[in-house]
Amino acid sequence: MSVPPEYVVEIDTKADLSEVSNPLGYYQEKTEELINLASKKIIWIFTETEKIMVAEKGSKKWKYLLGSGDRIL
Repeated sequence: MSVPPEYVVEIDTKADLSEVSNPLGYYQEKTEELINLASKKIIWIFTETEKIMVAEKGSKKWKYLLGSGDRIL
C-alpha cells in the first residue's frame, strides 16, 4: 500500500500535454485527483505565465499567485 504525499509541487514543464486537448482541464483533473488521494496541498508552477496555483484540501477556492514574492509553504 503506497501513501500519497501530503504536499505536492508540480511544474508545468514536466507535464506531457501532447495528447491532451484541454491543458487547463488536465491541471484541474490532476489536482482534484491528488486532493481525493489525501494530499493536503498541491502547488502548480506555471513557467510561461509566471503564476503559481495553490489548492488545499477542504478549500473550495484555489489561489493564484503572481510572481515569487509570496510564501506558500
